[in-house]
Amino acid sequence: MKNVYFHIQADNDSLAPEHFLSCILEQYILHEHKVCVFCNDQPHASQLSKHVWSFPPNAFMPHVIKDNMLITEGPFKYKTMLNMSDDCILNLKIDVIELVFANEYAKTKARERFKIYKLNGFNLKHIKEKKYK
Repeated sequence: MKNVYFHIQADNDSLAPEHFLSCILEQYILHEHKVCVFCNDQPHASQLSKHVWSFPPNAFMPHVIKDNMLITEGPFKYKTMLNMSDDCILNLKIDVIELVFANEYAKTKARERFKIYKLNGFNLKHIKEKKYK
């Protein structure tokens, strides 16, 4: 059974969504995951790429842009898809990461995706994140 990990941004965390993405992405890279960040389109991927190159300031996360995805580079043991698009990712055989940002609109959209994943038989996990600086 495939897993979907919902990383929930702390309500008191004021990081922009792009910065929160970079923090979560860094966690997975440090645990030897090759991560493909699935975006809405190529301009969205380019925008997120700029943030990944610059945040957090003390991290270096090499990646490439291919179509509407950022793909991390390096030696990895695992493969994971991080969904930054508006749609659920249902047709993969790898784990999926969903980010839940600290605003009501994002939480509502995440609940909708949660229901779709649940109806499609995914194993769902919630991870409440600490406040990032």
